[in-house]
Amino acid sequence: MSTPINIFSKNGLSLDRLVNFSRVAECGSIKEAAGDDPNRQSLISRQIKELEAFFGVPLFNRIGRTLQITEAGEKLNILVLEYSNALEEFHEWCGEGNLELSIGAGDALIQWHLIPRVEAICGFLKCKRVSFQNLKTTQIVDKVRKGQLYFGVVRREGCPSDLKSISLGMLEYSAFIPSDLKVKRGADLASLLSENKLVGMEGEGTYSRKMNSLSQRLGSFHSYKILCASFPEMAKVLRHQRLVGIMPEIAKGDIIAHGYEAIGFSELKHFRTEMVLFWNQRFNRQVLLPEIDKVKLKALFGLQQSKKENI
Repeated sequence: MSTPINIFSKNGLSLDRLVNFSRVAECGSIKEAAGDDPNRQSLISRQIKELEAFFGVPLFNRIGRTLQITEAGEKLNILVLEYSNALEEFHEWCGEGNLELSIGAGDALIQWHLIPRVEAICGFLKCKRVSFQNLKTTQIVDKVRKGQLYFGVVRREGCPSDLKSISLGMLEYSAFIPSDLKVKRGADLASLLSENKLVGMEGEGTYSRKMNSLSQRLGSFHSYKILCASFPEMAKVLRHQRLVGIMPEIAKGDIIAHGYEAIGFSELKHFRTEMVLFWNQRFNRQVLLPEIDKVKLKALFGLQQSKKENI
């Protein structure tokens, strides 16, 4: 295998060519990557052709004036992004001796599960600060692959099998009910949802599909009074409106203090979701971070299984 010095001594390959190629891959066109400078556009176009000649494969399919990245181009772009990010972080580490740790997850997990653990995360991973990115699952996976995120937290079914991961446990759900409703022992979920106004989620995502399935099994619900775009929005509604909502249990700390109780029902078992923490083993930052200890990571990030009150 050639050393990095040897491979960069060959014609057609250079850091400048790779960086400009990656900019085009991310922007989707040479014009977007180069701006309105025609000379720079010509330079980048020539550099891409030189890279294609060097590797012996097309990196883009040219359809008229548009560029469509090929499978080889995707793989090369991931490599370039991984190592350019690593160099940036090494530069930061050399200057300040610490890193910023980036984690991608959904809004609810960030607000209710990850932010309360910031100090412990920084202490264990020896980073000066943590940045959270509220992203969809596909975006989190893409950024972890490219080295733009250290870790991602997603549902088990959304985690690619080729990336390293650990289970964080099950995300449990409960019915959040105003305390003044005085729900009796033995009350059933069907009655609760049919006799009270509800807060729910808009769209056709996983949660909405599960609520529709629950409705089919239990019978019609009372009408939704408010539909939200996220669980934190639902929590905000519950703090200001006396409604009933099916929510992740990690929201307890944000809702219980506002005159609510969280009650578990056996019918909500199908809402349970296994969450995983995953990372790119190829791009583990072994030099910059301590060796990843899965046991300690699970203790740090794991979901605590609370004792629910069931009726």
